[in-house]
Amino acid sequence: MLRKASTGDVVFIGDGINDAPSLKAADVGIAMGHRGSRMALDTADIVLVHDRIALLPFLVRLSCRMVGIIKIDIVLSLLFNTVAIVLSAMGTLSPIMGALTHNIGSIMVVLLSFCIVFTREA
Repeated sequence: MLRKASTGDVVFIGDGINDAPSLKAADVGIAMGHRGSRMALDTADIVLVHDRIALLPFLVRLSCRMVGIIKIDIVLSLLFNTVAIVLSAMGTLSPIMGALTHNIGSIMVVLLSFCIVFTREA
């Protein structure tokens, strides 16, 4: 069985029935989906559909970039909506303009999130 280190997280990669307990015990369990057993797929946190283990470094970079974009999205939307609320409370922003401002903020978040599409595998 896995022995967790005192520092750092444990990642386990497996594809068979005998790997299921280790996949479950690990901090992050990764199953090979194409040839993997059903039990391994059910207990894993991540399933590699194409069984291309060489993609793992790219997937780690992609997930870090996604988390960064999500944090930026949250901060921008909070700032944008806070300014809109303050302007509405002061009477400067009409209800219709407030609704439009909210929709513009939502579109900004979606467009910023769309930037993840341009992440390359290399």
